[in-house]
Amino acid sequence: MRSSLAWRIGLLLAGLWCGAVISFLVFNSLRVETDPTAITLAGRQMGLAGELGQLADSTAWEREGDRARLRERVATFDSRLTVLEQGGEIDGDHIQPTRDGVAEAVAGVRAVWNDLRPRLVIAGRQPAGPELERTCRDLAPAIKALQMKSDELTRTLEGQIRAARLRIGWVLAAVAGTSLALLLLGLWYARRFIVRPILLIDGAAKRVRDGDFSARVQVPRGDELSSLAQTFNEMAAKTQDLLVAMELRRKHTETLSESLPLGTALLDHDLNLLRANRSFREMFELDELDSTGRPIQAILPLTGLAGRLRAVMENGEAFRGLRFDLPIPSGVRPLRITAAGTRLAEEEEEEEEARLLLVVEDLSAEQRLQAEAQAAQERLALFRSLMEQSDDGVEVVDPETARFLDANEKACAELGYTREEFLALIVPDIDPIVDKSVFPKIVAELRESGSMMLESLQHRKDGTTFPVEVSLGYVRLDRDYVIAIVRDVTERKRAQEENLRRLDELQRWQSVMLDREDRNMKLKREVNELLRRLGEPIRYPSQEEAGEGTTTGEA
Repeated sequence: MRSSLAWRIGLLLAGLWCGAVISFLVFNSLRVETDPTAITLAGRQMGLAGELGQLADSTAWEREGDRARLRERVATFDSRLTVLEQGGEIDGDHIQPTRDGVAEAVAGVRAVWNDLRPRLVIAGRQPAGPELERTCRDLAPAIKALQMKSDELTRTLEGQIRAARLRIGWVLAAVAGTSLALLLLGLWYARRFIVRPILLIDGAAKRVRDGDFSARVQVPRGDELSSLAQTFNEMAAKTQDLLVAMELRRKHTETLSESLPLGTALLDHDLNLLRANRSFREMFELDELDSTGRPIQAILPLTGLAGRLRAVMENGEAFRGLRFDLPIPSGVRPLRITAAGTRLAEEEEEEEEARLLLVVEDLSAEQRLQAEAQAAQERLALFRSLMEQSDDGVEVVDPETARFLDANEKACAELGYTREEFLALIVPDIDPIVDKSVFPKIVAELRESGSMMLESLQHRKDGTTFPVEVSLGYVRLDRDYVIAIVRDVTERKRAQEENLRRLDELQRWQSVMLDREDRNMKLKREVNELLRRLGEPIRYPSQEEAGEGTTTGEA
């Protein structure tokens, strides 16, 4: 269940308010039963009773003045005693009516006063003489009793005041203890549910400030502080992810910088080298550690370069692709230099310090490549010229797709296609023998041997065919190519057929002639054999030798 922080603070304040109200009600319920003004008035009555005794003692001597004072004091004592009993205003002070415990003491004073008052009034009216003196002497015990009762009333009032003050002290102590307990409870509550989560968040924030982005805050309750802690944790997690991503990008950037073929260097405001990538170090044969802090003029002693770099540092305007020639023992090295200002924040400083990024490109390799490209273009032009001047058709074929990539005019003309039409064809379109299943086998064999020759047929655009002799070569350049030199062998085939016909005819005549010669030789041998039987000399001796040779060969 989610509880609001405002609700918790309101609960804390409500607890303190309830404690204050309870303390007030408890304090207000302990009513002081004796008014301190009544104590003062009772003290005055006790003093007035003593004064009455003195007046009574001196009445016989002072005569009329003392008696007037006695009458005045009697009236004062009587009015004050009435105020003590019933309450009222006296000398600007308000007196509460007497309560239990005090009423009895006041009643005792009233009983003595009711007995004494008429006698004092009579004494105040009597003329001076023995009778007055005797009356005053009779009044002395009663006045003494009045003084004692008044003193008892005063002590009773003072005792009640002391008891009330003691109770008030205990109540105040209890109220103070209760308030202190509530205060301590409130402090514990505030520290436990308000201050402690804030301190946890503050501590985690300081850890994040110091670079520890793994800091997290655990506030399990579902109030605003818990929501704040959760938001802080999400912020710290996202910040940590961003830092990890930035670190990965930084390492990726450093890796890319190290792998760049261009030399990159970072210079400070004094044009001293701070960092350089591998290409820059290899380009100028620098050691990674010893090169840091070296002036760029010592590495690149180029006229006007330092001034341009300072201008970039001052006005922030970059220059791009300026050509410089660096003197070297074998001549000069052409360089293309780009410089741009940048600002990198230092880790220990809030202000950013100006830096200069220098990009150096060695044009020597580019010039070599340009020369090689030009030579390749020349060779290509020569090859193209030779192709066009060749009496045979020259075709360039893709070994993967069997599509024609290039062909000379002779190849297109023999088949009756334009160059655009011919380049849209594949080998099986013009060669009925080399279909799509045979072509990969020929390419595989050609890839192994490097060259081969075969005879085939080719289709013209008009549907006619003619025999060809194809010389194939496998070439590897920027990619693989099959070069086919196609020669029309129609006339050669026709000549071969004519030669074969003539040879066959000659062979037939030779066979006839040889057969006649064999018959003549046989006849001569028969004549010689007949002459030998007749005993006459032989007529054809050469045939005898030939016959022996034949006989020997046959044997």
